[in-house]
Amino acid sequence: MGKKKRVNVGVIGSGAIAELAHIPNYKKLDGVEVVALSDINLSRAEKMAQEFDVPRAYGDHRKMLKENDLDIVSVCTPNYAHCQPTIDALRAGVNVICEKPIAMNAAEGKRMVDAAKRYRRMLTVALHFRFTAHAQTAKRYIESGKAGDVYFGKAVYLRRRGIPWWGQFHLKEKSGGGPLIDIGVHIMDLVMWLMGHPKPVSVTGKVYQKFGRKAATVYPNQTPTAKQRREFDVEDFATGLVKFENGASMVVETSWAANVEKDAIDLSVLGDKAGICVAPPGATDGGLKIYTEMDGINVDVTPALPEKKSAYFGEIEHFVRCVRGETNVLVKPEEALSVQKVIDAIYKSSETGREIAIR
Repeated sequence: MGKKKRVNVGVIGSGAIAELAHIPNYKKLDGVEVVALSDINLSRAEKMAQEFDVPRAYGDHRKMLKENDLDIVSVCTPNYAHCQPTIDALRAGVNVICEKPIAMNAAEGKRMVDAAKRYRRMLTVALHFRFTAHAQTAKRYIESGKAGDVYFGKAVYLRRRGIPWWGQFHLKEKSGGGPLIDIGVHIMDLVMWLMGHPKPVSVTGKVYQKFGRKAATVYPNQTPTAKQRREFDVEDFATGLVKFENGASMVVETSWAANVEKDAIDLSVLGDKAGICVAPPGATDGGLKIYTEMDGINVDVTPALPEKKSAYFGEIEHFVRCVRGETNVLVKPEEALSVQKVIDAIYKSSETGREIAIR
């Protein structure tokens, strides 16, 4: 077997997701080197570069792009800073994996997708829920036809008390929204992917803000300041009904805070031959359940799956293989843009009280 093509990586944004999911997983791969980091806070970039033995740190990503011969850039900035750094990297001739969501809104996302086409570089979005053995086994099962006609999906991710008070998640101008754009993007993408990513045509939705400003509400291991309470201007619960061009539909429920028994996740699709429930990364149960029938008898199946590996590692390893020409991008930017259109439409439907058409 020939020597692997060397891959040079730059990282834009030196926050938690870069530290936990991107840099350490690049460093696990042969022939891959993180050669530069950038952050608007130069001292933070320098500290992380020292921690991970990265040769160069910058306070401006444009300078990093100019001074380094890069094959991949990971965009690990907050949501409001996804669009321009991604376009800058693509224009510089570098392939990009951008953290989720693709952008603050679909208009920004379209600019990114168009830039990838214009500059003929790969763009993907870090929707890592796809990169688990149970999700990929479910996908193969559905594509084999064993589930039959898939006509319905459920994307539910409820936290009883789990507002992320660190960072700027609670500020709409920085994040674009609350749980819908934060964790909802993951579950909608996974369910839509299992359904074949049909084209959404209309959305009805509603979002609520009931807990973020309540001083009496308790959050585990977090103590928001009075200032954070006052600033909180995103939803803490969202729900929606999505209709697709092929006649299928999907319901969405997601929360950072809700009076439910416990945190609840239900990621499932229904076909006329079988229904499938897929657990998210980190699940401690079987991870995949199939509900079908044999000879007129209801049958529940829990497949024996390969040993679990980190979904974060899976997405990084996959994109490196894409850049080396070994495989094709799994999370296509057009699919991430389609999810963003649904998110935008739920917010708009809640604001206007109307069903929103998606074009």
